[in-house]
Amino acid sequence: MAQRIEYQLGALGGAIGLLIGILSFIIGGIVSVVRLHFQNSVVASIIMMVISVIALFGAGLSRRDRLIGGIVMVFAAILGFAISDGFFLISSIIVLLAGIIALVEQFR
Repeated sequence: MAQRIEYQLGALGGAIGLLIGILSFIIGGIVSVVRLHFQNSVVASIIMMVISVIALFGAGLSRRDRLIGGIVMVFAAILGFAISDGFFLISSIIVLLAGIIALVEQFR
């Protein structure tokens, strides 16, 4: 089976989001240990990691069913951008583009 562009973009966006979430978790943990009280950043980073896993799941689904995979990726991109206050911006744009491509290719 050939690799589709929506799968590649979705996997790239999910991986970038996961990496950003992990780095944010580490930095937020270090800052909270120093007692600067940034526990919200730790919670936000966990949410970003969960949304990244959802985006990766959507990318995997797009290999079998473009419609469902595209919907899941668009949902993850919008949710990630709305919840993470812009930290998820790059990943969200890539995943949104992958979701739109999957949806357009489904109805083509």
